[in-house]
Amino acid sequence: MKANIIKVMEKDWDYLIVLDACRYDYFNDVYKKYFSGELEKGISLGSTTLEWLEKSFPSNYQNIIYVSGNPIINSSLKVEGFDAKSHFYNVVDVWNFGWNEELGTVPPDKINEATLNYILKFQDKKFIIHYLQPHEPYISEKYTDEILLELFRSKNGLQWDQGIWAKQRSPFEKLLRLLFVKTKIMKNTWKIREILKLPPLQPMEAVNRIYGTDGLREAYKENLEIVLHHVAELCKKIFLDEPSKRIVITSDHGELLGEKGNFCHRRGSKDSILLEVPFLKVKTVN
Repeated sequence: MKANIIKVMEKDWDYLIVLDACRYDYFNDVYKKYFSGELEKGISLGSTTLEWLEKSFPSNYQNIIYVSGNPIINSSLKVEGFDAKSHFYNVVDVWNFGWNEELGTVPPDKINEATLNYILKFQDKKFIIHYLQPHEPYISEKYTDEILLELFRSKNGLQWDQGIWAKQRSPFEKLLRLLFVKTKIMKNTWKIREILKLPPLQPMEAVNRIYGTDGLREAYKENLEIVLHHVAELCKKIFLDEPSKRIVITSDHGELLGEKGNFCHRRGSKDSILLEVPFLKVKTVN
């Protein structure tokens, strides 16, 4: 069956749950532990969050509250031209008040807590609920302390500024990035960085360096299972109070986990792994 392009504003839902960087194939493998419903393999409008946002929400939607764990969608800053507050009735900045400094991300329980509080206040609105997982950093116990130690070992490593990525790079690192982004002649600069003893710039790179690609994929899967557990808890509470509400789970884009030496995701990609996302109409919670 041919996958359809997912235009979320043309779909029927009351609660749209977005799992950041969630691949269809990994979701398909595990979702039945948590939900029953109608799953469709969809094609995202973008291969990054910003691209998905720009194409999915071109207008102003006064009937929608956006609960955001992702700092790209926020009520105070315009990010690369996308001004979230001008597109939605309200943006709930969980990325700010729910940020966990040790984990370097927003834990899914903080998204649940904020969502339930706002549902009580705005029962006449639709909700988009954006979790950061399964996107890195990976928050299962195995991939936290040791990985963060590796990440922040050097001043050239990754630092956070109120939830916004701020990367401090040496001139040589900037040249590597220029070659990678502009010319795309390097499929994977990570090995070069490791050989040159440069610190990893992001959690995914650190996990891959310590545990290898198989370990990275396991970390991603564990992150997905963690967030699905919390999504299931949220859905149970919604169905308990509002059994007729329509809940959909989807993603903004996928993630490359070492396929053909490629990792992460980049704007404008036509790679099916980055564009194939789940679109699950939740019927019941298992």
